[in-house]
Amino acid sequence: MTNDNQKDVVKKHSYDGIQEYDNKLPRWWVGTFILTVIFGLGYWFYYQVFDIGKSQVEAYNDVLGIQASEAKEKSAESEVLFDLAAVEKIQADAHEMDEAKQVFQQNCIACHGPEAGGGIGPNLTDDYWIHGAGVQDIFAVIQNGVVEKGMLAWKGVLSREKIEELVAYVLSLRGTQPKDAIGPQGELVIPAK
Repeated sequence: MTNDNQKDVVKKHSYDGIQEYDNKLPRWWVGTFILTVIFGLGYWFYYQVFDIGKSQVEAYNDVLGIQASEAKEKSAESEVLFDLAAVEKIQADAHEMDEAKQVFQQNCIACHGPEAGGGIGPNLTDDYWIHGAGVQDIFAVIQNGVVEKGMLAWKGVLSREKIEELVAYVLSLRGTQPKDAIGPQGELVIPAK
């Protein structure tokens, strides 16, 4: 985009012995510069002068608020009580107990043994429990895991329904006499009758 009539004119002054040509800037460059200045002025008026737009902090806080409310809703849903009546209902359904047994065999026997008599993990058939023997205690251990003992949190792997079935299955194992069961670990808990 050079003009053939334009001659290369050298400026009369030099900087450290370096001379410059006195050429015009390309039109695309000047146009881009003008558009940038116009955008900058519009941006400044929109956010600073008229205070119409949200600042980055306000937009960030809005997103955090939305995420916090979603997390609160999910938390409220997950805090629906899972009690002994629900366990008994699951234990009365042979199909659900078969599914729970399959889930146990797929995920739990590596640590608790095929008959839940223990191994790396504790014995689930006796009356000694490390983290409590209540329905909510067992549910919390399965769902959230026990990091210091090496137990995984299963809430991201198993659905809530499967965890509830697993709790019912684990409670049904109490009092069984597996061969090669390990000794008691934890505190003695007398089961409610």
